[in-house]
Order: sequence, then C-alpha cells, then structure tokens
Amino acid sequence: MNSKQLTLADPLKYEYSGYIRDQLAGQKVSHVTLTIGKHIQLVEELNYILAKYYSYTRTLVPDYQVEIDILFHRKSATDNGHDQVQDLGEKVDGGSPLPLNKDSFLSEQKSSSPHTYSVGAVGGTFDHLHDGHKILLSLAIYVSYTYLIIGITGAELLKNKKYSEVLESFEVRMNRVINFIERLKIPINYQIYEINDICGPTGFVKDINTLIVSGESIKGGDYVNKYREQKGFPQLDVIAIKVIGSENADVSNSWQGKLSSTDIRKAEYKKKYGN
Repeated sequence: MNSKQLTLADPLKYEYSGYIRDQLAGQKVSHVTLTIGKHIQLVEELNYILAKYYSYTRTLVPDYQVEIDILFHRKSATDNGHDQVQDLGEKVDGGSPLPLNKDSFLSEQKSSSPHTYSVGAVGGTFDHLHDGHKILLSLAIYVSYTYLIIGITGAELLKNKKYSEVLESFEVRMNRVINFIERLKIPINYQIYEINDICGPTGFVKDINTLIVSGESIKGGDYVNKYREQKGFPQLDVIAIKVIGSENADVSNSWQGKLSSTDIRKAEYKKKYGN
C-alpha cells in the first residue's frame, strides 16, 4: 500500500470530488493527504472545506485505520500576502462557481477573521483520533494566533465510556494529537493538559479568548462561561464546528449518526472479543 498526495488548488471555486475519486480508484493506500492550494480567508470557509472533503474522501477509503489529512495554510503576521502553497489555478471536475451556504458551517461564529484570538482552547477525549477530531484541531489552530491550549480527557472522566476495554491510554491519545499537529506543518505554540473535570484549563487560565467545540458540545461552552463569570474571568467566544457523519445528525436526535470514537471502539471491541 502507498501514500497518496493530492492538491486541491481552489476548493471554494472548483469541485474536486470526481478528481479525488479518479485518483483513488482501485488504489490500496495507507495514507491520503489533500493539500489546499489557495489560502482560505475565513474560518467558516475552512470548516466547510474540511467537513466536505474529509467526509467525501472517507467514503472512498472507509477503513478508519487509513489516515486522511487535509493540509492548509494559515497566514502569519510576517506573510507578504501571497499564498505559500502554490495555487495551481487548474479547473478540475467542473467549472461553475460553488455557492457558499454559511448556515451549514459554524453554528456560532463571532468573527470573520481567520485568526482573531491570541489564545485558544480545545478539548476532547481524542480516542482513536478520527476525521472529526482532525477538523476540530485544525480549526483550533487556525483561529489561535499566538497560543493553543489542548485539553485531553483523563481517566477520571472516562470511567463510564462504552467499550472502555479498547479505549486508548492517555499517552497514546496525546501522541496521536501531537503527530497530527506536526503533520499540518503550521507553526503553533501549544500546551497539552490532562482534563479531569468539566472545565479543564478554561477554568483556571484567565487569558484564554476562545473555546473551539464540536456542534454537540455547545452547551459545554455555556457551562464554561458561567464558571468563568463566577471567577471574574473574561467570557470566551465559543466557536462550534460542523459535525461530520450523517447529514441529519443534530441536537433533535441526540446527534445520532455523527462520526464517533464510540463506533470505532465498538468495531475494535468486536475484533478483539467477538460479539
């Protein structure tokens, strides 16, 4: 099996699904890397692209053990205004401009700037790191201009997890997060904390500006802000990303069908212990 690297020159202007399908047809791959050629100006646009192409590529490579990464460019204060990744400007699989329906991106977005916040925070179990985790981490890096705090759930909060027999250790989960961040190749200062309560670092690090969460965790952001208010800390802008998986997954059906580590653990459990 080999690694496949593809460039999406301008995914806001051109459709690349057919191109990706043709390139992966009949191939046995161990790793797929998609690189966005054009710099994306807005966080909701990046959310749209990541959700769309992680989801679509995964339909072509359903084995969750095959890694899919989408690389993108975040401009820094020293950039001269040109994209670091070459924009190939090619017309691939269609040429009509793609409409942007922003209602389908972020459920709450308070900024139209690619990286307004000096200190961002993101948290999760990050068990069997999957495409949804990668979108969450990617957008957290994109909006955190100076520093990113990453909370990874510790043992105290995992006692009742389903299929805990195959849940990865904290060290394995932490290393998967670090390896993914390194593969993105975006300079970012970050620190990882073990979380053993609901708030984690957002409950004691006053300087955090924003909290990046998945759509089903928006209420957790509200809880954090209430806790910070009690401590006299500034309120956080809560950015909720688009959940990938079933298009019908939302709060009304308890997010049934969304991409989940629980489903991956279930498959691992069946492999190891049978039905």
